[in-house]
Amino acid sequence: MSGEGIGTPGLIAGVSFTPAKPGDVLTIYGTGFGVTSPVFPSGELPDRAGPTVEKARVSLGLVDLADTDVLYCGAAPFLAGVYQLNSRVPANLPDGDYPLMLRLGNAATPSGGLLTIRR
Repeated sequence: MSGEGIGTPGLIAGVSFTPAKPGDVLTIYGTGFGVTSPVFPSGELPDRAGPTVEKARVSLGLVDLADTDVLYCGAAPFLAGVYQLNSRVPANLPDGDYPLMLRLGNAATPSGGLLTIRR
């Protein structure tokens, strides 16, 4: 559902989380994803989408997402210094807790992030 926290129920006391489902489209926010096109000057809010120059590669555990499941990776409009990744959970992914990894060029997210998938 739109705007809900994705994770294992009970992950943080007092916060509502729902596991992701196959086919869900997720938006994940982060920093440091690199150069975008167009480039937004430092200190200026991006007024539109600006995809990263480097191709985003996303994996859940040992499963590399198809290019068609990586919908957008770039500047988050109207958020200073924030990037967003929009991706779809593969339809055939079994239930489980999957390490989430984003790679852009030679850079990768740190390990430790998990995405909970439940049908």
